[in-house]
Amino acid sequence: LSNEGMMVWRNNNETYMEAAMGWKEKTDFRWVYYSTSSRPANSLVSYMESHDEERAAYKQIQYGNGILKTSLDARMSQLGVNAAFFFTVPGPKMVWQFGELGYDVSIDENGRTGRKPVRWNYLEVPERKELHATYTALINLRRDHPELFTPTATLNWKVTPTFWEQGRFLTLSSFGNSKQIVVVGNFTNTLIDATTTFPKLGDWYNYLNPAEKTTVHTLTMPISVPANSFRIFSSFAP
Repeated sequence: LSNEGMMVWRNNNETYMEAAMGWKEKTDFRWVYYSTSSRPANSLVSYMESHDEERAAYKQIQYGNGILKTSLDARMSQLGVNAAFFFTVPGPKMVWQFGELGYDVSIDENGRTGRKPVRWNYLEVPERKELHATYTALINLRRDHPELFTPTATLNWKVTPTFWEQGRFLTLSSFGNSKQIVVVGNFTNTLIDATTTFPKLGDWYNYLNPAEKTTVHTLTMPISVPANSFRIFSSFAP
């Protein structure tokens, strides 16, 4: 079907749910990228959540590792790290409703297929509003810089369970390297200094805070990343 032009689903629920809860064993993100399949580019629509599974934020409350079970701030931040390693991967994505606000109502509320409460009030909760802002910024990155997400772009990343305690990394380069981004993620509950490799020297922008720049003097340098957080650097002004 994909070879005939149809777009089909690619379920990445288990991988991102485990990462959301802070458990590393089943968190190999590589399968969200269409190049891991023999199917044509952009034919796989990846998703973290859908109508068929429990919500990530609900599972965090039930089964989260340490502070992820007890702190709303940590939970929403961890979901932001998930998003950073989801939307920056080329290929179409599906977002299930209110995932951008950390919807944490069980799928079994009012029966598995029953009506679920609409939680627009989440927009008034600072931690959830911050997650919403993260989703917005990452989706805008895709919209405003499409050359980073074409089949000619190059993705290099370290996102297997091996890269958990020391940080996870993603580098995305447009054709000819005219634009590049580097994502550094910390899925653990402690601060880390992540040994990060940049593809070139010079000034890099904090994509989520453009007024902040980092001057890269050596291609490999430590980047401090708080618990349950990420940094995203761009070679271009956002």
